[in-house]
Amino acid sequence: MATVQVEQVTEPLAYHGEGPVWSDAWGGLRWLDMLAGDVLSLAPDGTVRRRHIDTVVAAVRPRRQGGAVIGVERGFALEKWDGTVTVLGLPVER
Repeated sequence: MATVQVEQVTEPLAYHGEGPVWSDAWGGLRWLDMLAGDVLSLAPDGTVRRRHIDTVVAAVRPRRQGGAVIGVERGFALEKWDGTVTVLGLPVER
């Protein structure tokens, strides 16, 4: 069995850190500070960007056309390739 070496690259930054996801499309690693409603991203120089999305964020996944789909407390948010974020409501029941 292979041994994996890990190292901490930032100080503790999230109250409730969740869901790390790597995507070359957005330039590397993103993860959540779930209860703060923020998406964090790690820049190549080691700095961390924090972006507030909604009251709660539950998931972040890359989109084929760039940007991301973000699960929020009551629905979803869509991030476009240019960084514009639109918070959508809950799907309508039919």
